[in-house]
Amino acid sequence: MILHYTDAGRASSGFAAVERLDCSVRAVAVALRLSYAQAHGKLKALGRRTGCKLYGTPAAFLDGLGLIQRPDLSCRTVDKAVRYMTEGRYIVRIAGHVFAVVNGVVHDTREDAPLPRARVRMVYEVPK
Repeated sequence: MILHYTDAGRASSGFAAVERLDCSVRAVAVALRLSYAQAHGKLKALGRRTGCKLYGTPAAFLDGLGLIQRPDLSCRTVDKAVRYMTEGRYIVRIAGHVFAVVNGVVHDTREDAPLPRARVRMVYEVPK
């Protein structure tokens, strides 16, 4: 599994001092090719509060972004699921965390990098 460590523009956008628990914002920014500020705004419009985790049902937030659920890739380990994501852009949800996968490469911050053996709860694909 290849990891690309990125904060998705959080520091350069001026959010480093006020944001934490923002894996959903980073994943949306990377997967949808948005700036961190744009992704932050989209999730805020869907009800996410600054500095807080994506509470409630993450599916409700991610469905509001027009993503396609891929239940066929859930219930696998991260390592095995990523093998099926060699083309395209995805947001992957595991227990307590989400991250982006772009063309088979996991994009996440160093401290939040998903464990290869973590169980995938759901995968959302960005429509082409």
